[in-house]
Amino acid sequence: MTGSIGRKCQPGSPDLVGHLCFKDRFRDDFNRMNPTVPPFAYAAVLLGAMLHAGWNVAVRRERDRAFETALVVAGGAVLALLILPFLRQPAAAAWPHRLLSCLLPVAHFDLLAAAHARAGVAVVYPLMRGVAPLLVLLVAVWLFAEPLTPMVWVGVLTLCAGVLLMRGRTGSGEGVGQAYALANAVVIAA
Repeated sequence: MTGSIGRKCQPGSPDLVGHLCFKDRFRDDFNRMNPTVPPFAYAAVLLGAMLHAGWNVAVRRERDRAFETALVVAGGAVLALLILPFLRQPAAAAWPHRLLSCLLPVAHFDLLAAAHARAGVAVVYPLMRGVAPLLVLLVAVWLFAEPLTPMVWVGVLTLCAGVLLMRGRTGSGEGVGQAYALANAVVIAA
C-alpha cells in the first residue's frame, strides 16, 4: 500500500510524518461514523435545509425584504414561545450566552435582508452557507488543534469548489451583496 507521501506502508503503520496511511485514515473515518443515527434526525436536518432555502427565496422575492425578514423571525418566535414553557430552563450562568444567542440572529437577519436587496439568491446563499462552515473549520484547527482527516478534506474541497463555481455566476453590481453575505457567514459561524 502506498502512503500519503508516496512510499510503501503497511496497514496501521505510521508514515513519515506520523500519520496513518491515507487509505487507513479514510477507512477509519468511515468506521467512526455512527450508523445508529435515527432516520428522524436525517429528516430533521433535511427539513431544516429546506426551510433555510425556502425563507431565503421568500425574502428575496418580496419588495420589502426587511418586512419579510421580520415576518419570518416573528413566525419562528411564535413557535418558540409555544414550546418554551415545556423546556427546562438553563442555569443563571447561561444567561449571557442566551443573550448572545438572541442578538446573533438579529444580526443574521439584518445582513440577510441587506444581502438579498443587493444580489440574487444564487449569489448570496452559497456564500453565506458555504463560507460559514469553512470559518468554523479554520477556528477548530487554529484554536483546538482539530485534525484534518481525509473526509474533512473532501468536505472542505467540495465546499470550496461549490462556492467558487457560484462565484462565477455573479452579475454586475452584486459586490456589495457579496460583502453582506460574507459578513453574514461570519455571524452564522459564530
